[in-house]
Amino acid sequence: NAQTLVGEQAILDVVYNNWKMGFDPRDDVIETILPHLAFKKKKGNCMGVSLMILILAEKLSCPIYGVVLPGHFFCRYDDGATRVNIEPNRRGFQHPDDYYRTKYLSSGFSMHTLTNLTKKETLGVLYYTVGTLFLKRHDNGFAAACLKESFRRVPLFIEAKGNYACALALCGKSDSAIKLFDSLFETYPSMINLAANYGAVAMEAGHYQKALQIYKKGLHYFPSNPKLLLGLSQAYVKCAMKDSVHAESFR
Repeated sequence: NAQTLVGEQAILDVVYNNWKMGFDPRDDVIETILPHLAFKKKKGNCMGVSLMILILAEKLSCPIYGVVLPGHFFCRYDDGATRVNIEPNRRGFQHPDDYYRTKYLSSGFSMHTLTNLTKKETLGVLYYTVGTLFLKRHDNGFAAACLKESFRRVPLFIEAKGNYACALALCGKSDSAIKLFDSLFETYPSMINLAANYGAVAMEAGHYQKALQIYKKGLHYFPSNPKLLLGLSQAYVKCAMKDSVHAESFR
């Protein structure tokens, strides 16, 4: 136990003292995410720095794992007897689990339970992070490929499936996107942002009545959400216009 804890400290010493890695909060540039690129810049975000720690831990057979949260990724030393969280944004500071629960899991729906990730799952989170970045950059085809690979590796990664559905819609595959959204929304109606994204795709596809019901259901869980309120009003207008045109056709 003492020996492996020494291994953890040695890894952190290499990353923060020898390599002089600093924190870069940006999540919209690939250089902060991929460890080899972050190493060149001597700065990385939570994912980039955590991956460095995990790579070294694997080489040294040190029991360190990744942990994913909404909007965050950190590491954890866990040998079965001793469990220590490693915060990459603060040079390995040891926050307790309750800190992460309060900051990242206190509001809205979440599938995350602060569990250790396997290597396969960690790679799935990396695919999700890269896919989401390229979705923001409007490289929708590449984003869709990354996000699909993400939930293939982590089937319960619902955020990846939701973003994949958005990417499909932006690639012009609205029917496939809506089919996936249907499944997600039926099972996870209280998942934050799901109703807003689903409703927007339904509106874009011209399914105004469907969008109206989606926004109403979403507002049941998030009654003050501005995206849902705006979407609901737009859906009402579109439905009224459609009804008006339909009525005119029978005169």
